[in-house]
Amino acid sequence: MPQDGEPGPTLPLVRSLNSRIPVSAVFCNCTARVVRPLWVDFNGEPRPYHDLQPGTGRKMCTFVGHPWLFRDAETNDPMKVNSKDLFLPTPAASGNPTMAKITLPVYTLKDRALQ
Repeated sequence: MPQDGEPGPTLPLVRSLNSRIPVSAVFCNCTARVVRPLWVDFNGEPRPYHDLQPGTGRKMCTFVGHPWLFRDAETNDPMKVNSKDLFLPTPAASGNPTMAKITLPVYTLKDRALQ
């Protein structure tokens, strides 16, 4: 246990929380690239799942509070999911699966030239 003035162990800012609330999600790869889904575990470590081929989708069973990232499987470049950097599942009100639409990020010409 840390004493006064001593820093305690730091937890990662992004990590899974143990909610035990299941969510059905569909990861939809709307790109022409192979995409690698990464679940961020309870320690904040990304854990790869099976790649998604271009134009395909996969139904996933996940949980509220479990963040997901998506990367280009070849270049490891970050992808967007629902126009964001991170997918944090929430249950759909209708009972239908929650959609995670994976797309390419849009870069400025300057950023693209520096890649």
